Amino acid sequence: MIKIAIDLLGADRDELELLDGVAKALKENSDLFAYILGTKEKLEKALNEKNADKEQYEVINATEVITNNDNPMVAIRSKADSSMIKGATLCRDNEDIEAFVSCGATGALMVSSMMIIKPLSTAIGPVLVCEFIKRNGDYVCLSDCGANLDCPAERLLSFAKMGSAYMKAKGVENPKVRLLSNGVEDGKGTNVIKEANALLKETNLNFLGNIEGSSVLTGDADVVVADGFSGNVLLKSLECGATSVIKDIEDFASTLEDDKKNELKKLAQNLYKRYDYNTQGGAVLLGVNKPVVKGHGAATGETMLSIIRVAYTLAKNKLVDKIKAEFGL
Repeated sequence: MIKIAIDLLGADRDELELLDGVAKALKENSDLFAYILGTKEKLEKALNEKNADKEQYEVINATEVITNNDNPMVAIRSKADSSMIKGATLCRDNEDIEAFVSCGATGALMVSSMMIIKPLSTAIGPVLVCEFIKRNGDYVCLSDCGANLDCPAERLLSFAKMGSAYMKAKGVENPKVRLLSNGVEDGKGTNVIKEANALLKETNLNFLGNIEGSSVLTGDADVVVADGFSGNVLLKSLECGATSVIKDIEDFASTLEDDKKNELKKLAQNLYKRYDYNTQGGAVLLGVNKPVVKGHGAATGETMLSIIRVAYTLAKNKLVDKIKAEFGL
């Protein structure tokens, strides 16, 4: 069985709406077992009504929630009974659990993952990765998309290794790795980027050089490496640009007759799914002993299903073992 801990509290929507995604994931995968953290009585009743297989889940009662207003360091100590801390602790204490899923407060999830689930090695810093769909339909992984704002070249090298391992776990045999810069030439970028470029050339990674932000969705990269600052700027820029275009389409559609209006609205919805990374399964924290999949606070039941699919795939394909192999651990 592939065992995953799933925190259903702390998102914008009610835990029962998110539970729909859990129930669908269980039906999709007969070898999936979910430790579901939330209001036990309410969740068990709902699962019974959905005819979920009782051999595939266990509900662990948790009613306390860590919010974005809480100080993460304080909350870890003061809210030990929260769904997030209980879930992280469950992952730490149970070797059979292979991934943790949560749509709760980002800061608290990152801190609790580092302090409770623990890093794979003191030599490996955490990295937050997310995926986008390229124009050709393939996926590209951005590593880092916001966890580490200022990094030396050696950290960028570790992000490249973890991003490559991630894409291998997603089924890409020999991921093409590129380094985000302001030009494709080796001499472009800051001193750190130039140094990272040189380091990457000396590895066994399939490193193909630099890439500009304008080519991320059209180029041949499977992994784009960046520090968390540049990666997050890229992430938000892609989201903002796509959202603006989608809004323009929707505004124009509102001026048309019903048939044409519906066609354009459908186009806008498809574009949203392509360019909003949250619809691809959120972001994944790598570098700790279990992959931690972070869903958006505004997640729906369908979003939760996507998130669990990612966690299930990464667990089944032994992502952590692949990361250890990249670092010789």
